[in-house]
Amino acid sequence: MRTLSGAHEFDPAHVSAIQRAYVVSVLDSSLCPRCGGPLTADEMPAGSRATACRCVPVCAECGADEAYEEAGIYGEAPSATFEEWPVDRDAMLARLAGIDEASTRIVVEADD
Repeated sequence: MRTLSGAHEFDPAHVSAIQRAYVVSVLDSSLCPRCGGPLTADEMPAGSRATACRCVPVCAECGADEAYEEAGIYGEAPSATFEEWPVDRDAMLARLAGIDEASTRIVVEADD
């Protein structure tokens, strides 16, 4: 399986030995290994920032959550590592909803 931002297809060797069987099993069930949410066939999954090559597929919400963590948007909250997977999906979605509510949307329209 390929990810949107991954350098190559998913490689189980890039997952820590502790979590490898879990990640492979969950992916085989078309679920996100980070939160257990669905990986839909109609969109390419994000690549988890848990590896440098970003080959581990995660759902779009987890991709956004990891990006916000990496950017420091949540403050001091550390990024979840493989050993901390699965993360609490409801808590993650609540964090994302809080970011969305606090954001200002700008719409630019071009004249024809």
